Amino acid sequence: MNNSNPGRRLLFASGSSLLLSSMAIGQTVVGGNVSTNTVWDLAGSPYQLSSTIRVVGGAVLVINPGVEVQVDPGESIIIGDAALGSGELIARGTASRTIRFNDPGGVPGTRDKIRFTNDAVDAVYDASDSYVSGSILEHCEVEHGPVRIENASPRLVSSRFAQSRLFGVIANLDHSQATPSLQVLNCQFRQNGDASGSGGLSSGLGIIGGQDHLIKGCQFRDNLDRGFVHESYDGPGGCEVAHCLFDGNVGGGASFAHCAEIKIDSSEFSSNGTVAAAGRGLDVWECDLLVLTNCTFDSNIAMGSGGGGGLHAEHVDEVLIDDCTFRNNRSAGGGGAVNIQFSRFTIRNSSFLNNRSSSAGGAIWAEGDAGSEIEGSFIAQNRSEHGGGGICLSGNLLMKGTTVQCNTALERGGGLWLPDIGDVTLHGSTAMNEFNSFQGNQSPKGDAICNDNSIGAGPINADFVCWGPFAPVTSPNRIWDGIDNDDLSVVVVTNPVTCAVSDCGQAYTTFCPGDATGAICPCMAQGATGHGCPNTNPNGNGALLLGSGIAEFGSDSFRLSVSSGPPGKVGIILQGTAAFNYPDGNPGIPNASGILCVDPTRRGWAFVTDGTGTATVSDFQGQPFGATAQLLGTTYYQYWYRDPGNPCQNAPASSAAFNFSNAVQVNWE
Repeated sequence: MNNSNPGRRLLFASGSSLLLSSMAIGQTVVGGNVSTNTVWDLAGSPYQLSSTIRVVGGAVLVINPGVEVQVDPGESIIIGDAALGSGELIARGTASRTIRFNDPGGVPGTRDKIRFTNDAVDAVYDASDSYVSGSILEHCEVEHGPVRIENASPRLVSSRFAQSRLFGVIANLDHSQATPSLQVLNCQFRQNGDASGSGGLSSGLGIIGGQDHLIKGCQFRDNLDRGFVHESYDGPGGCEVAHCLFDGNVGGGASFAHCAEIKIDSSEFSSNGTVAAAGRGLDVWECDLLVLTNCTFDSNIAMGSGGGGGLHAEHVDEVLIDDCTFRNNRSAGGGGAVNIQFSRFTIRNSSFLNNRSSSAGGAIWAEGDAGSEIEGSFIAQNRSEHGGGGICLSGNLLMKGTTVQCNTALERGGGLWLPDIGDVTLHGSTAMNEFNSFQGNQSPKGDAICNDNSIGAGPINADFVCWGPFAPVTSPNRIWDGIDNDDLSVVVVTNPVTCAVSDCGQAYTTFCPGDATGAICPCMAQGATGHGCPNTNPNGNGALLLGSGIAEFGSDSFRLSVSSGPPGKVGIILQGTAAFNYPDGNPGIPNASGILCVDPTRRGWAFVTDGTGTATVSDFQGQPFGATAQLLGTTYYQYWYRDPGNPCQNAPASSAAFNFSNAVQVNWE
């Protein structure tokens, strides 16, 4: 690092030890030391290094727009030298006439193309942060080898760094307060890194040490390891990233370790990581603060340990995610979109859509320290192979004004799984009409919530929460807690909220009700909305058939639930691959005391409803429902049941002895 920058008139080299010989028109061979001010102009291009060039003795090397510099694999351009004095490189091309530094053979290498030493003159900025003087690469293209920065601070702007075997740019900086920050603006980093699997550190841009760096408007694309790496061991660190794109980087979009404050704004992380390699959108370890605002994480993959296809943050004192979108990310570990460990986190006004985890937490897997919050967010259509289709949480959480809907877990907690003791608050505010919503989630144990907290953890307050059209008391699998297992604490549901019903586009839908919206029930009777025709259940609503679980061959979790049937009566489930269509276009044919909707090809085992007229039927992949092939596609189901004493007085007594529920269409996958 050198801050000297006296005013000077730039001249061609005179009395310099620079070797400069004209081989042919438009080609110049150069090598040795540049110790007086020197200009490489377009007339002498290309400039071919016969040996390493050192810019020293206070000299300035200026390279004009359009110049090509050919640097053989064993040579470099070195700016400054501890023994020979400071040096300065000013390479400023234009958008239409870039300056190119490359290997004449076009072979990616590891030797530095350009090296800024501690004795390079740093870039100088005015009060408005505009460039004034000092070392700069602007509108340059550097290929086949890295730019190395050693305790220096050149300005890098509107340049392209590509096809280096290790880094496009690597900066090794000390941790002192005197170290200037780096500004990297509107640059591109492409196809850099080591794809050999050797495990060495490589990336498009690497900054080790230093503080208060600004990375703005840059693109990190198709690098063979990570796009950007910043580590600051035992130092203050700190970096701001804004309006950047991290796309298609095999080893991950970006990673930060042992830093102070990391702030990332208006940036996109997409398609980072691969099935065959570890990686993810963003990885942050042991930092003081991570702030993400207005960022998008799309289609990133984390197949190694740690989880978090979009974001993995571990031992970060505070994580703030605000106005961000996580979609289509997947992970082999916990958290298809986000994995947060041993950190206090706040997630606000963010959405998590269609993320997948092969473990737990389809969208979010978190160990939350005291004070962690999720507020005003939308978590939908996520999936977990284990627990917590939307969220898997160990630790503390305050959830406010958040919608958790249409998520799926193959084992437990379709919306939220709480596997360990923590202080969890889900209740809303009646005064502010603010509430959480759990709708359309699916899992064999707790469609909305599976609470595996031990009884010693105390109850979870779920006052003023929206559960959809059916409160947990009428849908027993909505919550799995101490009511189902005496060793667990209880989710206390009071004052449920009436809110708009979510449309999940689920694999199953109901149709053919007896509520006068389709075929008319015999005797002109009418069941409750969505139910079948009236029956002998005391509530008189008619039987209701609903699907839940996962309609996927091999998951073995799909089930049909009967409610409002006649208590203690025999029934069966009808299965068919076609539905009847009534002559007026409405599905179903009036039959006995109800409406027959399904053209049955198979009948399930007989079962008996309990004292409230409810029952659950499962195992649709075994007998008697039939072979796998029949489950791969659209299949229709309906509940047939004995219903003696039905109020339909006009039907013959023998016909009135049975009835039907509504029907369910299931799209098996």
